[in-house]
Amino acid sequence: MKPQFVFATYKVKETSQEAFIALLKECEEIMRGEKLITPNPIFRMSSRKNPQIILEIFEWVDDKAFSRAQNSPNVLAMWGKYESLWENGGFGINLIPEASESWAQFPSIL
Repeated sequence: MKPQFVFATYKVKETSQEAFIALLKECEEIMRGEKLITPNPIFRMSSRKNPQIILEIFEWVDDKAFSRAQNSPNVLAMWGKYESLWENGGFGINLIPEASESWAQFPSIL
């Protein structure tokens, strides 16, 4: 089974973004510890056109990892914390303002 790329999308108020990004990093540690995602880097970026939009790209270890994550109490707890900070999450990448651009560019979030 091959790793599966994920394009995770979030709309987060600018005042909550620092706390939200800290949660993303904490969840990354949990998912790595549970062997749900590959050891490859996670890329986080924001939309130039709508700074409330955060995009995260990572790899599940296989096509069953998302299902395993949905059954992990640790991951579910983190995802619950996301909901307290975002306005929307998990929407299609077609709703990112840059989606229709050739060679779309996004500022990096470290």
